[in-house]
Amino acid sequence: MNQATSEKWVKQEIIRFGRELHQRRLICGYDGNISYRLRENEFLITKSWSSLGFLQEEDIVNIDRDGNVLEGRYRPTGEFRLHMVAYRERPDIYCVFHAHAMYATIWACGERSIPAFILPEIGVVFGHDIPIATYGSTGTPQIAESIAELIRTNDGVLLSHHGAVTVSNKGPEVALLDAYNKMEKIEYAAEIIYLLEAREKVGPLPDEEIANLLAARTKLDMGVKAPRFRDQTVQPT
Repeated sequence: MNQATSEKWVKQEIIRFGRELHQRRLICGYDGNISYRLRENEFLITKSWSSLGFLQEEDIVNIDRDGNVLEGRYRPTGEFRLHMVAYRERPDIYCVFHAHAMYATIWACGERSIPAFILPEIGVVFGHDIPIATYGSTGTPQIAESIAELIRTNDGVLLSHHGAVTVSNKGPEVALLDAYNKMEKIEYAAEIIYLLEAREKVGPLPDEEIANLLAARTKLDMGVKAPRFRDQTVQPT
């Protein structure tokens, strides 16, 4: 592919996966951003205040590592530094996804890593628990640098109170799909383990309270009643 075709294809893929993130509720409103490294110091990235589910090609701009716009009408996402730190620490990667998937964000708000080896496929994909970065305000150098050490050895990182980041080094034509799949996997693991933990923690009410509720049920004349017609029988409860 020539340069123009290649960049156009990447933009179309970013549009496609932005739509997938939105349709699968891995983002909401103006949340999230996607980038792709074209050359050593040139990146495609979604613009500031993008709605990823409704991207157009013009919503994806070319920038350098300092956030200067090389081509395009708009400013890059305010989280561009987060992406640049990932590329700095992981020179092997092609792309970066940042999303606010619901269950992943629940874990991130709880300041907890997601255990990887409860689900075999998660352990295989990530090789580590999904770690949690320290808190930094959105769009600041602090949140960007919060992932620096973690992203060196992890393809997925939770951002404290702020969703997750995934990266991919799988090759130029499959990296966007791979990073998207990793975001899906993080959310899948976060939801399953959250529900498992809820199941273990939620037990029955005390016997005394159950008796009170059953008494209230009787007082309200709830449950099976006598047959409406003589030729019908009903088993008592």
